[in-house]
Amino acid sequence: MIRSAYQICSAGQRAVLAILVLGWLTVSVCLAVTKEVTNTYPLKADGTFALSNVNGTVRIEVWDKDVVEVRAVKTTHDKESALDQVSIDVDTTPDGGLSVSTHYPQEGGGEVAVDYTIHVPRHAHLDHLST
Repeated sequence: MIRSAYQICSAGQRAVLAILVLGWLTVSVCLAVTKEVTNTYPLKADGTFALSNVNGTVRIEVWDKDVVEVRAVKTTHDKESALDQVSIDVDTTPDGGLSVSTHYPQEGGGEVAVDYTIHVPRHAHLDHLST
């Protein structure tokens, strides 16, 4: 009869193995370095909003304010200095809209992800979103 490794291990051995796996996962998460930036910018209720991101998630939520709130969380498993190499540029557009762009250095920004949570006025026009 062939038995799996799970069947061969005792309950105590499985518990120790589970603790080791959880410990490894915790260490890998703890090694991440983050930097959070939150700013607000005026935008007419029917203004346009654009966002360009290379690596990371984008979450857009609406609210009943005439401002855009940009919350950006930069994360890396490299050195903390890698976070400063990635910039978040916010510009107004000629029509009074707002444009947010993530810029990495030409020689590469290491492994930096930028996760955005954006609040926009309820009737704002989403002009361009890329990630």
